[in-house]
Amino acid sequence: MTYSLLEVAQAVLDAGQVEEALDLLGQHLAAAPQDAEGLRLRAALLARLPGRDADALRDLAQIAAPLADDRRLAARLHHQMGDRPAACAMLTALWEAEGDPRDAETLLRILLDSGQAAEALRLLESLPNIWTWDIWRGDAHAALGDAGAARRFYRAALDAMPESALNQPLRAYLNDRLATSATCPS
Repeated sequence: MTYSLLEVAQAVLDAGQVEEALDLLGQHLAAAPQDAEGLRLRAALLARLPGRDADALRDLAQIAAPLADDRRLAARLHHQMGDRPAACAMLTALWEAEGDPRDAETLLRILLDSGQAAEALRLLESLPNIWTWDIWRGDAHAALGDAGAARRFYRAALDAMPESALNQPLRAYLNDRLATSATCPS
């Protein structure tokens, strides 16, 4: 049985031989430069290596019909490289196209981390009124200095959160946020 360079590269990678896998992927892509599977595999590998984010982005940019996960990886790489506007644009497009809550959560985290709480609230307006999003609403209001609104959303999330041992760390977080926001003026 004959194996393709891509199959051999995957096997070598599975064996933990990163540099050899990169070399084999390079050979494969030299012969088939538009092979989406090869580009995707090399980009995923490069994304895990220090200092290779730009190389991974170049591979992702060459994929003719990127999948949602390709765009998610590209958004993560842009964010890691400090290009928050590009990351936000990609995540916004993903959210609008796919409606995957993971994209909204990642976008919200980037917006809040970069001091764009008002933009985060605009996104939150389009999300359902359920306890998980209420936590984010509380965080956005807290970031804007509106302690009263933050407390209302944290309390709503606590009240609606199902009882579960898995939720205990989240309950502790919300109780801490409530205690912290109680000492801040509304």
